[in-house]
Amino acid sequence: GAIIDITEQKTLESKLQHLASYDDLTGIYNRREGSRQLKKRVRHAHRKNSPLTVMLIDLDNFKSINDTFGHETGDNILIAAAACLADHSRANDILCRYGGEEFLIILPETNTEEALAIAERHRKALTKLSVPLASDKNLHITASFGVSEFRSDESERTLMKHADVA
Repeated sequence: GAIIDITEQKTLESKLQHLASYDDLTGIYNRREGSRQLKKRVRHAHRKNSPLTVMLIDLDNFKSINDTFGHETGDNILIAAAACLADHSRANDILCRYGGEEFLIILPETNTEEALAIAERHRKALTKLSVPLASDKNLHITASFGVSEFRSDESERTLMKHADVA
């Protein structure tokens, strides 16, 4: 018999799995993992005939902020926004960075009315964020929200399209 220590290999596998599923900057799920989670939740909602809602959040004027204050400030805003959204999400909500300044929250067991109340809670929390600038001033942000509830005759792509339009 032979004994082989695979601790290093398992550590590397764990790191690779983390890199494949999480956004490097914000530490929340990335788009790839968010899409995987959405497919899983849509199948569950369809099978159990339970409500499922998605919320797309787009930070307003982000390009202008990056152009005016620099990418480091933009990164700080993304980090702060992700942390804020995570802090105000429920335990079963799934948060991911969907694009450059876009976030997706998957809301299992949640109908449109409940999702709109949750969106308002997130909107208020984001407006209270204060990101420090190098000039001893603080920058405040706003965000636009789109909400869409899953219908059994639609795909994940259609669900996301409706949230994006909203």
